[in-house]
Order: sequence, then C-alpha cells, then structure tokens
Amino acid sequence: MFVRVFFPFSGTNACYDYISKSEIRKGEIVVVNENDQEKIGITYFIEKDLPAFDEIKGMVIRKADSIDLFDFWREFEKVLLDKGVGLSYKAYNSYMMTNGNFGIPAEIAKKKLTRNLLLAHKPSRVYITHDKCMSLQYGAMRIYYRNGKIFKIENHKKPPRDWKKDEVSYTYFSKLLGIEGL
Repeated sequence: MFVRVFFPFSGTNACYDYISKSEIRKGEIVVVNENDQEKIGITYFIEKDLPAFDEIKGMVIRKADSIDLFDFWREFEKVLLDKGVGLSYKAYNSYMMTNGNFGIPAEIAKKKLTRNLLLAHKPSRVYITHDKCMSLQYGAMRIYYRNGKIFKIENHKKPPRDWKKDEVSYTYFSKLLGIEGL
C-alpha cells in the first residue's frame, strides 16, 4: 500500500510518500521510518498500488499508539505556545460572529483561538482538507489550521454530544496566554 504522510509541524506543509504493509485509513496518525529515524505524521493520501513515478521516503512502521499520540499533540501544543497563531481575514470575521466576540481586537482573537486549539479534542484520526489544513473541533467550533495560521472557522449550533469543556485547562491556558476572564 502506498501512503502519503503529511507532517503538519514541519513549517512547509511537507508530504512524503511511504510504503505500508498494514491497512491504514486517511487521517490516521502514523509513525514512519525515514533514514533510521522515527517521525510522526498524518496519512493524507492512500493508494493500493505503488505509483512508479514517486520517490518512496521510507516505511510506515505502525499506527500511532497512545505514547505516539501524546508526543504528536505535545508537539502541536509546543508549536502553538512558541509561535502563537496567525489569523486570516476570513477566519477573523467568522470568529467575531461567534457568541461574545463581536468587535474583539485581532490580537485577543488570536490568543483566544490559540487557547481553543490547545483545548481542542485530540483524536487518533485528524481530518485533513484538500489544501492541507488540519480540521480540529473545539465545542461547536471547527477550526482549520495550517502552517501556524487559522484559515477558516465554522461555528455550529451545538457542540458534539460527548464534548465537555475542561475548566481547569481552560483557566490554565487563559492565564498562560494573558487572556484570563475573556
């Protein structure tokens, strides 16, 4: 099986091709072996037959286990906290239409959305859009993130049935980002 793996924290939206002997689905977080090093990425494209024209970088070792998932999401949190997030004009306007955010300054919106990404549900499968955005869910809000920037926000009427706000982490990240009480 031919698998294209997306590395969202590379800063370049890098995708490379790998061979997988096990059955993998699109969006699964996987561990690959490239030049005798393990890297964690997200399956972006899957094909049963190996194309003759693409360069194969290595082999998919396994689907991510709980430790790999922890490492993947910890790296995501590190990127967010070290660099913050950028915000497209479209995403900023959409965010101002969400409850309690009308007229919010862009810098505060960036911090609040950074907090929301930090608190987003951390699944073992991640939806990747055709333009390589990671799609993450925080409550009723779906956030599309790529290369340190939020490109789109969709706000649904209700959060998913099993979603519950983590008040302790919410307070912690609000203080850390300097937006306590917002």
